Amino acid sequence: ISLMRNKIFMTCLAVASFFGMSSCDNEKLIGEFLDEYDVILYFRNSGELQSTFYITGEDGQFQLIVNKAGSQKTASADVSIRTLDNVELKAYNESNGTNYEAIPEEYYSYDSEHLTFTASDYYKSVTVTLKTEQIGDLLATHKEANYVIPVQLYNGSDSINVEKQYAFIKTDVKTLTIGFENSGFIDRSLADDGNNTSEIGLNLTLPVENVWDLQCGVVVDESALAEYNQFNGTNYEILPADSYSLNTTVSFENGKTTAPVNIVVDKSRINYGTYILPLTIEQISKAEFKVDEERKTVLLAISFIPPSIALTADMLSTNAQEPSEGSLANLLDGNISTYFHSAWSVEVPDEHYVQVTLKGPIHDFVFSYTTRSSNGNAAPIELIVSVSNDGRTFKDMARFTNVKDKLPTEAASSWESPTIKSKEGCKYIRFTNVTNASGSKYFVWSEFSLSG
Repeated sequence: ISLMRNKIFMTCLAVASFFGMSSCDNEKLIGEFLDEYDVILYFRNSGELQSTFYITGEDGQFQLIVNKAGSQKTASADVSIRTLDNVELKAYNESNGTNYEAIPEEYYSYDSEHLTFTASDYYKSVTVTLKTEQIGDLLATHKEANYVIPVQLYNGSDSINVEKQYAFIKTDVKTLTIGFENSGFIDRSLADDGNNTSEIGLNLTLPVENVWDLQCGVVVDESALAEYNQFNGTNYEILPADSYSLNTTVSFENGKTTAPVNIVVDKSRINYGTYILPLTIEQISKAEFKVDEERKTVLLAISFIPPSIALTADMLSTNAQEPSEGSLANLLDGNISTYFHSAWSVEVPDEHYVQVTLKGPIHDFVFSYTTRSSNGNAAPIELIVSVSNDGRTFKDMARFTNVKDKLPTEAASSWESPTIKSKEGCKYIRFTNVTNASGSKYFVWSEFSLSG
């Protein structure tokens, strides 16, 4: 009877395949047919089973689940599992068009090779313990081979589903790496808000939850800053050593995938401007873990920004107001849907500028602006910043471009300048547009601010 039921079961599968039934219809048909059996046993997940393991110094584990089904689900049952030998695996490959190769049996083990189901058991699990380091070496040495652990259900006290009797555990073994969550050049701004200190947080990351006693060393890497300056033609200064503190030993808490690096900056010890704190992961307490070479270093650019200046519309002027739209007052209204527009309907012989007249001189300043909300066609792609103390004679202090300084050319995009320093101090600051994104001399800003 059991043999006859197996034949019927295979016929049922063939019919489903022949008529092109969907996988859902197929599973429904199989599920309904399983009830025709007193008891039938099968792998819950059969066929090729992908798994990823990390080299940690400990063995890896994989769970195989064997299900019990049928019309007599409360009946007892027994089944065994085994590894296909090379001859059997070759025969399977030839029949199924696969190219599996068996992982050596000394690289893994089963916690049980015989399963006994009581009346209340509807599934049983088998733990496969893998020697991940040895398997990793095997896979690295034979990169083209398709290695698996080929497992079969056999010797069942009741029927075994012939379509779900094989499981091929395909392993991917990786080295655990640690790196900065955000690496490379990253910006952080510190406001002169009356507080002497500000805290900046960075994170180191793991790809899996930590279950080890794991620490990393983080060091200041001056060579990384020197290399960056040389490559990019910049001259950033390192953050002075007496102006900050940080935890150079970073610990991962149990169950966490991130660990904090906390930097406390003493703003009373630095001048306005941008400094770089170059940090590199140097060592890891667990030898099996490696530093992620692409995420090992961060160049933390810390910009200490002077206080915001409360601007009013009467402090702004321009040589090129467009008569039909876009007043200067719109730059200060906090609404990016309004804007200042320099002249496009009338000819202005000189380059267009916006000028700020301050109540008193300042030495260091930062400015920011936002492009038009609807488009960036008239966004500046080259700006000159010049200063004066008498409002007549101006000295160029900085020139910014979209290529070098990434001036935005998209709609509703904001940009902030680095700190501009004037040794003599200045009361008048002029922002001159050389050309816009469309190649014209007029320009549009929706918002503007100044700190100093």
